[in-house]
Amino acid sequence: MTSPKPDEREDLMALESALLALREAQDRGGDALEALRRASAALRLAAKRRGIRLEALETADPSGAAPASEDAPLLAYGRWLASHAAGAWRSASEDRIYFVEYARETVDFWNAVERLSRGLGSAGEAELGERFPTYPSAAELEPLSRAALVKLLARIVRAERLRDGAFLSAVESGVVGRILEALAGRL
Repeated sequence: MTSPKPDEREDLMALESALLALREAQDRGGDALEALRRASAALRLAAKRRGIRLEALETADPSGAAPASEDAPLLAYGRWLASHAAGAWRSASEDRIYFVEYARETVDFWNAVERLSRGLGSAGEAELGERFPTYPSAAELEPLSRAALVKLLARIVRAERLRDGAFLSAVESGVVGRILEALAGRL
């Protein structure tokens, strides 16, 4: 890992001091709001130095893409999934009945996908059609819009409702990860 450049060090130090002030304010029961304002100012300064407009992350673009905050739970799940299991097969009644026990984060992810999918209406469905591959490659995901990617995730979640283990299979095959990477690339 390379060491940060001088301006990056300044940004990191400003953020670190703002977060430290926030922790101290919380510990002392002090003015957490003022500490949050300082942390926000430090974050905005660091973003400005990098040429990132934070406001652009908070509003939709003219093409109708969703605000970044709508996709945040999906992308956070992708980061969580990198170091955790979505679920695992379990057995009950003397190994005669098998089922998948999913992590709470996975169920929360499903709820977020279904909410976003409903909010999109029929957008993205035409791109997928009825015969879109069950296990698409990254190249097949490349031309899809954000709406189509969310609809594809919703199809995988729906498949889990019909067949236990369908979502786990999609995670283990890398399909869910590829879709989330493609979704992150649309932001």
